[in-house]
Amino acid sequence: YKLLRTLGLLNSYQAMIVPGVAFLIPTSIWLLKSYFEKIPIDLEEAAFVDGASRVQILRHIITPLSTPGLVVVSLYIFIGAYAQQFLFAITFNSKKEFMPIPAGLYEFVGYQTIKWNEMMAASLVGIAPVLIIFIFLQKYLVEGLTAGAVKN
Repeated sequence: YKLLRTLGLLNSYQAMIVPGVAFLIPTSIWLLKSYFEKIPIDLEEAAFVDGASRVQILRHIITPLSTPGLVVVSLYIFIGAYAQQFLFAITFNSKKEFMPIPAGLYEFVGYQTIKWNEMMAASLVGIAPVLIIFIFLQKYLVEGLTAGAVKN
């Protein structure tokens, strides 16, 4: 909080982005590191012997093999950032125009009543992006999650 206040980032979108990056990047690097370690080094060496440069090896061998892992980590980052916005919004923002959907759902809770119909409609709109992304990337997600399940 003190760092964001010193930099003048309170009550801005950056106040939610910077802490989100600080929380999600280390775990993502750790997940990708373990995934990249499972790619055999022999493939890289064979491509190098065949005359491929490091960029070509990365582009034509490593990236296609690591696509399921990259999709899983990307989905993890998206869902994590989407879910953590409530905590960052109530901590670092006080303006309503910077509040994300989870923080906005709290507005439907009154002193003595709760507007359930409106809250459920807003919740459905709120989960729609995650649901759509999951539906389109489900194949890669399952493939990436089960990549280390079978021992060779």
